[in-house]
Amino acid sequence: MARFGVSSAFLAYTLTYAIATLGCGIALFRARRVTDRDTRRGLVGLLAASGGWAALELAFLVAPTPATAYVTYTLSLVVGLTTVGAWLYFCSAYTGRSFHRNQFYRRSRSPSISVSSR
Repeated sequence: MARFGVSSAFLAYTLTYAIATLGCGIALFRARRVTDRDTRRGLVGLLAASGGWAALELAFLVAPTPATAYVTYTLSLVVGLTTVGAWLYFCSAYTGRSFHRNQFYRRSRSPSISVSSR
C-alpha cells in the first residue's frame, strides 16, 4: 500500500535506519562511561561506525538526485566495512584478550578499518 506516493516498504526502511542512527547516537553517550579504556574505545568506535553507516544508508534512501545517492551509497559501504575492525577491537578488549594491542594484527589490517590506539 502506498501513501503519499511512497511504498510502505520504503517507509519501513527509512524508519528503521533513522531509529538505528538515533539509537547509536544515544548509546554513544552511555558508552563513554565504560570504565575499561580499551573496551570503551572499541565500543565507541563500533557505535560511531554503525551509526555512521545507518545515517549514510538513510541518506542514500532519501537522496534527491542519483549522483547524491551514488556517493552516499559508496560511502556507506566504506563506513560499513569499518565496523568489522571496530567489532573485532571491541570483542578483543571486552573479553580481556590482547589481540587489539598486538602490533602484528594492527599492521596486517587495512589502515582504513583499524581503530587508533592513541
